[in-house]
Amino acid sequence: MDNYYSSPDLFQRLVQRTTDAVGTVKITRKVNTVVLDAYILFCKAGNKEDHLSFRIELVNQIIASYHTEKLEKRKGRPSDTDTECTRLTGQHFIQENPQTGTFKVGRRKCVVCTKSGKRKETRYRCKTAREHRLCA
Repeated sequence: MDNYYSSPDLFQRLVQRTTDAVGTVKITRKVNTVVLDAYILFCKAGNKEDHLSFRIELVNQIIASYHTEKLEKRKGRPSDTDTECTRLTGQHFIQENPQTGTFKVGRRKCVVCTKSGKRKETRYRCKTAREHRLCA
């Protein structure tokens, strides 16, 4: 494989699986190809799942397996990573909103953006705390 998505066969497979078949960064290209190969093997095993939900589940499993409970205490100004790690410890992962009316995927107002006066809709929510809709 060369430095670009110039192989017509590879590019066609990536487009059919609704992946992001653009870019020239080597690590991104390698990861996308590996994830695509894993998805193809996953589908050949008889599983019926779309590519987006496969990628989301893969990310959730990677985060869950490499996340450690112990956080190092740092000196100085507290950072946002402490709250982010608590979110990961609590097993809060994203899930798409259910279908509503004419929309294929439900859209809801983001809780955080609404508090700061912004109007932003999101298609994701927390899997365990279903009332929390976050766009970030």
